[in-house]
Amino acid sequence: MDLIAFGSVFSSLQTAGIGLAVTAFVGSELKNRFGLANVNVRSWCIRVLVRSWPETLALITVLFFAILLRIFVNPDRGVDPTNAEQMVHWNQIKREWPILLGADTLLNLQGMLRLLIWMVVVLRISMSSSTRLTCCKVQEVTSIDVSKAWEFAPLAGSAAALSLAAALARAALAQQTSAYSYDGPLGGTVPIFVETTTVPFLTAIAMKLACSMSAARAAGACGIALWLSSRNYLNISGWQTGGDYTYDKMFILAHCLELLASFAFLANTIRKSVGENASGEIKRNKRSAWNGFVHLMLPVQQALAAYYWLTAFEPEREPGLIGAGRPFCLLKIMGLLQLATYLCAFAFYLAECLLWNAPAEEQRAPEPR
Repeated sequence: MDLIAFGSVFSSLQTAGIGLAVTAFVGSELKNRFGLANVNVRSWCIRVLVRSWPETLALITVLFFAILLRIFVNPDRGVDPTNAEQMVHWNQIKREWPILLGADTLLNLQGMLRLLIWMVVVLRISMSSSTRLTCCKVQEVTSIDVSKAWEFAPLAGSAAALSLAAALARAALAQQTSAYSYDGPLGGTVPIFVETTTVPFLTAIAMKLACSMSAARAAGACGIALWLSSRNYLNISGWQTGGDYTYDKMFILAHCLELLASFAFLANTIRKSVGENASGEIKRNKRSAWNGFVHLMLPVQQALAAYYWLTAFEPEREPGLIGAGRPFCLLKIMGLLQLATYLCAFAFYLAECLLWNAPAEEQRAPEPR
């Protein structure tokens, strides 16, 4: 029992150590590649946290709420004490996850962080719209197209629309079936509230930022997601009495849509960065701290899901959970791809921030001879 708990803690510490080593290596490479040895990254990070104090305060509040649930909520409330087999399985899970009391806590925390991100974006969109309307002196202007603003460019178009589609699938799962309900101290009605509340915030984002979306591109992305989810799905709701694989396919569909949304997010980030550099302007748009908060939190929340799918299940020991295809392999690959995509987008954003903070002579392109 103690060896299992110690092994789980050691694995978590090992993963955290690898993450810190990779972060340090990437930071060193960014400074060397862009010739920014004189840039004080520590002071820049502190300045970002100070300037984005509303977002930082909201993040601290969410983490504090999660800690309170972990301490005071009974993690066994969703387990039938009369079912001996279920109790043995649940006790085994708690021994393997002594701190989180179940791997589902990772997904619950991811949902909270994801909701926080979309709340921040909606707040900043409303503030940007009101500021532009206040500064505008032309009376004929009746609406503001914030989708063309540089700070909202990564979420414009298909990224917002696909994220909304994934949120709708997750909310439908949370409301209509208990097969995919989460256990543990952060489970129960909390994830249902989180997934349901995410929908109106993403709807507001899509209404503002998805105006420039290509209908053919979005339809193609949805078709790919539907094809993957119809060929690879779990067997969690299907084994229940009178159940079918509809919710199992919907679960995979939500992850496929989120993966495609992350691809669109990265494409928009690269397009914005390349477009700025190709404009030939020495003075770039000033990066806002809240924008950096969103770029940072997206890979953080996705890292929780990626770690969950890599460690929580062993498909070879539970073949009954597979409905068709290779759903566990697909979930692991999609989780890692999303994490890599958001990390790549954050690297582009960080490089642009470091270049903007660099001296003018370092930003200026060399004159042709």
